[in-house]
Amino acid sequence: MSRLLEHCHAMLRINSTNPQGNSELARWIGERFKKRGFQLDYQAYRLAGAKQLNFIARAGPKRGPVFLLNTHLDTVTTDATQWTQTAGDPFNPTIKRGRLYGLGAADTKLALACQWEALSSCDLTQLKHPLWITGTYGEEMGLLGVKDLIRDNHLKPRWVLNSEPTELRPCAGNFGFRVYELKEQSSDRQRASGYCHHLRFKGQAAHSAMPNKGKHAIIFAQQWLKQYPELLIIEIVGGVAPNIVPARCDVKVLSPSKVVTGYKKYQGSTLDCKKVSGVSYSADFQRRFRNFPAWWFQTQSVQQTHIMAQFSLQSGKYHAVFSQRFAKGVDPEQLYQKLQQVLWPSEQLILKHHNPAFRQNGKRAFVKQVQASLRGLKRNHRIFSRPGCNEAAYWSELGGDVLTVGPGEAYGNIHAPNESVAIRELKLATQFYQEMIIKVCG
Repeated sequence: MSRLLEHCHAMLRINSTNPQGNSELARWIGERFKKRGFQLDYQAYRLAGAKQLNFIARAGPKRGPVFLLNTHLDTVTTDATQWTQTAGDPFNPTIKRGRLYGLGAADTKLALACQWEALSSCDLTQLKHPLWITGTYGEEMGLLGVKDLIRDNHLKPRWVLNSEPTELRPCAGNFGFRVYELKEQSSDRQRASGYCHHLRFKGQAAHSAMPNKGKHAIIFAQQWLKQYPELLIIEIVGGVAPNIVPARCDVKVLSPSKVVTGYKKYQGSTLDCKKVSGVSYSADFQRRFRNFPAWWFQTQSVQQTHIMAQFSLQSGKYHAVFSQRFAKGVDPEQLYQKLQQVLWPSEQLILKHHNPAFRQNGKRAFVKQVQASLRGLKRNHRIFSRPGCNEAAYWSELGGDVLTVGPGEAYGNIHAPNESVAIRELKLATQFYQEMIIKVCG
């Protein structure tokens, strides 16, 4: 196995999901940059109780315009049982048919492995401009790490290559991203007895920027419950993160009958059934959930997307998470106002995250350099914009030239089981980073 693939395997074996934390991976790869001659610094934070790290590796002159390569080290959470290509273990890197499978293979750990390999033939003492390599935490949790990185280091790079899977095509813009939380606590508690049925509705995970590539399990659950108003909804739990189409939704209902039907039409299956007495339920919620407007769950247009990414009803309290993506020039407040207009008095809608949209001027010299390098590798060098949101917008706000480029396919691949990247593309990415470092800093 080549040295590049050895490092890729090692990185994929390290769990850096949220909220597990990325500190082990940050230190592992950081030390390897240190051995290459970089000055290394870490920033420590905590997220959801777990230790997190940003790392900053610096080489070249101490002064002058900075060329920065940035990669986020965290990954989304996932359902291990759906990883059929890696024997049910997302941290078991597996090569099949020229592709490397593993959580973070495309989004976006391995871009950093390619950057490390690209430096193998670079003489850092000959760099004419400072070269900085950064790795961040919490990108999948609202771009938290990059905000801390920029604020606490007073960074202002002149040129930035931000790592995301673009199939090595230069991305010059992306949508903004918002996360809303809906909270409600019902006081209209009643009790009933009967048979408690536990059902599971299965969908298909996908990146929330392209919800049409997934299947929304919470929608399946609602569609089934609409058909059977006599069933009392006791509990609902669905979705894992704001940026993933919900692939599973568990529902508990109370029925006078030992048998419930019709769920198979909506990708449902039964897990358990037992007779119970005195079960507490919310009378108001029965009507509320069944009558949530369809647009609450999922919408998509050329300019914006919106999904209900998580929903939980437990112990009489319900909580929903909505994510929204919007192009530059679109006012995200319009959705916020639309949601507000149909709230019940007992419901509260909170804006939890707001990340800006951005667009890079495609005529800048740095853009032309990137395009020339990709053209030489026989890759698609035309700039494009994407509906996903990433850290590029925050680098752009600092005033430099920013492009997002990285190996791997995005939609239909990342944020889903069996994420993978072509080995050939990892090798091309290594050549690309090497050429850009020489062009900009050499």
